[in-house]
Amino acid sequence: MKLVQKRIAIRGVMMTVVTIGSLVFSAGIANAGVIPISFTTTGTFSIGTPSDLSYIPTSFSGATSAAGFLLLPDLGEFTLSGSADPMRFNGDTFTLQLDFLTPLGVIGPVDFVASLSGHINGNGKGNVHVNFTPNSSVLAFANDAGSGTFTLAVNDVIGLQQNDTATTTGSIAAIDPPTAAPEPGSLILLGSGVIALSYIVRRKVRR
Repeated sequence: MKLVQKRIAIRGVMMTVVTIGSLVFSAGIANAGVIPISFTTTGTFSIGTPSDLSYIPTSFSGATSAAGFLLLPDLGEFTLSGSADPMRFNGDTFTLQLDFLTPLGVIGPVDFVASLSGHINGNGKGNVHVNFTPNSSVLAFANDAGSGTFTLAVNDVIGLQQNDTATTTGSIAAIDPPTAAPEPGSLILLGSGVIALSYIVRRKVRR
């Protein structure tokens, strides 16, 4: 009889442990899928690039969806005020640099290098292409709030015409959902659960 009672007591204790653990876990990662994203951009052309091609930097602030996705509608703007003659844009490069403010823990700036090429269409109109190779990079971050990994992709700028502007765009996709650090409330809940659990165990053992 006592053996049965002990088994029932142990089973009750285990159920309590699972319940408390589930509450703590869910409280700690409720918003784990959302990554705050903010950065500033700068752009640098290689020496000899025609000065009538310019880049206007920008800043961005937002957050990924719970699934880990985010569109980047503006990574800076290109303006071409001169001719797109292929002879003028031959072997030139452009470096797009992103400095992340959030999430904290992204190490250093992130660079994307693009080749510049000029093209003249059959109708005589010209345009400049900005081709990023590679056009994506896997970034990891770690801070007191949590850690994770995401892929940052930058889209090529195709068909920038004379006296026109074109905006660079991109996207972010999480690879590993961020692991959230335990919140203070979760730790308090865990501590309270441990105290209550020890009390229950003592009572069951005495009986």
